[in-house]
Amino acid sequence: MLNLLATSSTTEDRDPDQVHPPCVLESLGVPLRPARMEALGTLSCSIAHDLNNVLTPILLGLDTLQQEDISRRARLALAIIESNTRRAADLVDQITAFALGAERPRVLMNAGNIIREVARTARMSARKGLSVSTRIPAGLWRVKGDPGQIHRVLTNLATNACEAMGGKGDLRITAENIRIEASRESDPPSLGSGDYVRISVSDSGPGIPLDLRDRIFAPFFTTKATGTGLGLTTSAKMAASQGGLLTLGRTDHAGSDFHLFLPAA
Repeated sequence: MLNLLATSSTTEDRDPDQVHPPCVLESLGVPLRPARMEALGTLSCSIAHDLNNVLTPILLGLDTLQQEDISRRARLALAIIESNTRRAADLVDQITAFALGAERPRVLMNAGNIIREVARTARMSARKGLSVSTRIPAGLWRVKGDPGQIHRVLTNLATNACEAMGGKGDLRITAENIRIEASRESDPPSLGSGDYVRISVSDSGPGIPLDLRDRIFAPFFTTKATGTGLGLTTSAKMAASQGGLLTLGRTDHAGSDFHLFLPAA
């Protein structure tokens, strides 16, 4: 979950060595001793194994419940629980891949399916007074990447938007095909020329204060007393790992837009 809350009044930069585990520091480029990395790899694999043992009976139980004569609403809730449990299993796979230094396979996908799933989960968990809408064109280009990581980025952004609005307002997730021209000043300069799918997560919250906008992607920066300051940093790194980019677009008293650019396949 993201830990940037625009309405919070507390801002702090923390000492990373005191509040963050070594594996997080390593993923952000902070070097660690080889012996410690080996120990972390062994521990990560052990945790992943134990989590798999926890998740397996949950999935089996869900399969049994779905065969029962239950209401449509209960069946929909079970489907969402199953989807998110499988996402948890995918996170376990990511932990294992990190521990072993393995690359996760990339697959050809329609990002619209991930957007619909994130929106469906947001609707189920939203309070009254919060509306969730999507706009996905029929001819949306396909992208090639890790569905689990793209899902995590969009879930993080959607969760952050809901928190910024205090549970009331409009959450919008839209997608569009765009062509980036390196010579065009309005396009992100760090993206190469080419075709991209741009996914925008927008809210109707109070926006991000001007003095914080240049710092929101910085590691360990947070505006929440209990935050880790890694939400947007991690999301930006995952976007980059897919050959894409995460940016902040409009942000004012009427809300904020975050844009996820993914190369079209």
